[in-house]
Amino acid sequence: MSRALARLSVGRGGPRDLAALRDGILGADQALARLEELEQPPQEISAVIAALRKPSRDLASEYSRALAEQLPLIKRDGGFVREGYEQPLDEARSMRDASRLVVAAMQARYADDTGIKGLKIRHNNVLGYSSK
Repeated sequence: MSRALARLSVGRGGPRDLAALRDGILGADQALARLEELEQPPQEISAVIAALRKPSRDLASEYSRALAEQLPLIKRDGGFVREGYEQPLDEARSMRDASRLVVAAMQARYADDTGIKGLKIRHNNVLGYSSK
């Protein structure tokens, strides 16, 4: 947890670091539940119990709702926010996926119209979408 927190605090963390914080807090909950079963714990154990109560369970809960099951190593790889977590993001994903289907359908139609079975529609930074 400390490594993940250090990486996140200097802006170098990724999705797996967020998951490490979530898992650490949830692990602290499990340890706390076990330690609270003790009737009269020694003073050192009481101090540990108090420390385990400090982390925000709200943060762990939010990370559980937000993070996808399979997390990439680097955030720029994307796909680490769970589908259904945020509506605008889901809409953007839907538009991205639908646009790929539109281009694929247009490519198939042009290939049929021209008789060129190997016709490809690709994007480049100079012309945008073009056929090859």
